[in-house]
Amino acid sequence: TGNSPVCMNGTINLNALGGIGFSWSGPNGFFSNSASPSIPAATDLNEGSYGVVVTDMNGCSAPGSYSVSVVDPPTPFAGSNTPVCAGDNLLLNLSQPYAVYSWTGPNAFSSSVQNPQISQVTVAATGTYSVTVTDINNCVGSTSVTVVVNPIPTGTLVAVPARCAPLCDTLSFVPAVNNIVLYSWNLGVGTIDINNDSISHCFNQSGAYDVMLTLTDANSCSNTITELAWVNVYENPVADFVYAPNPITIFEPTAILFDASSGPAAQTVDWQIGNPVLGTSNLPSPTFTFPEVGVYDITYTIVSSQGCSSTVVKPLVVLEEFAVYIPNCFTPNGDGTNETFGPVGIGIDKEKYNLYIFDRWGELLFHSTEYGKNWDGKKMGHDGIVQEDVYIYKFECRKINGEKYTKSGHVTVVR
Repeated sequence: TGNSPVCMNGTINLNALGGIGFSWSGPNGFFSNSASPSIPAATDLNEGSYGVVVTDMNGCSAPGSYSVSVVDPPTPFAGSNTPVCAGDNLLLNLSQPYAVYSWTGPNAFSSSVQNPQISQVTVAATGTYSVTVTDINNCVGSTSVTVVVNPIPTGTLVAVPARCAPLCDTLSFVPAVNNIVLYSWNLGVGTIDINNDSISHCFNQSGAYDVMLTLTDANSCSNTITELAWVNVYENPVADFVYAPNPITIFEPTAILFDASSGPAAQTVDWQIGNPVLGTSNLPSPTFTFPEVGVYDITYTIVSSQGCSSTVVKPLVVLEEFAVYIPNCFTPNGDGTNETFGPVGIGIDKEKYNLYIFDRWGELLFHSTEYGKNWDGKKMGHDGIVQEDVYIYKFECRKINGEKYTKSGHVTVVR
């Protein structure tokens, strides 16, 4: 018997039993008298049939033979998906299957499978990976493969100070390596691919914006840096105000101003009354008395606790009141006192004015469409003063606010 097949450069072990004398012969001039001879460093020259003659204690002998095959050792070929990037999966592989595998490599790596995988490798996985295989003939072969794990590109995003909307700024990135070939920015408004480590953008709406930057280097390694709520845009307040009473008239010219703003609460306020400025205040609800009829611009500025401001300018109108006084007699006697008759008042639309005077029989004695052109006691087209008597007037006008006003009554002429 023997241990055939034998691996190339292995040891051929022959064995004969049942006697006390042995005579072996075989290929390449082999001869031995041992019951169990060995042939080290076997080559294909040692391959063939080995014969043996066994002699027992009685001197009887018998022949035997044993055929030996010398086989080549396995020649494995190892491969990988190198180069890979840190964080990727490293795939090691052998081109054909064997009975037993023994892989070793950097970081005390070991494996007994044909095609091992290392998940999320680091740069420390760079190096040589060796594998020893054993085939079905128990022959051993080995090989190795060199693996390169490239680092992923890294760096630091430069912080953006929080400000009020719109926030327009340049976002910058400081790379830790100089082989970055592509920057892909995502500012929450879509992805922008640019070959630059900075990007200018305006954030028009308030809120917290995440920033994602994907880096790709010359080795095709990529890395996404994500900063949550990296850009903070403060909401602007919207200034507004109301006042009371409304409307304001010259009879009651004092107004109280009230904040009616929306958005963030005002931390500070500033009121400017009129243009040119008649008064200022930093009170939330100031009171101001207006000196006369007119339109006054009120400028109201508020500032939030985050420093965001808003200004509104609105007109405040002080209206003229309507009041009319019509006397009940006058003395057109030429003494220079109380010589004419007509209404006096305020808030009268002087463009829409009518004063009629009638006698007791309804005859029209006087008509004026001009405020201030009063009845002088004469009948239209006559020079003399009418006689002492009671006459009828009718007064029509438009108030300054457009309302129609009519009044009729009696007036006495005293001479």
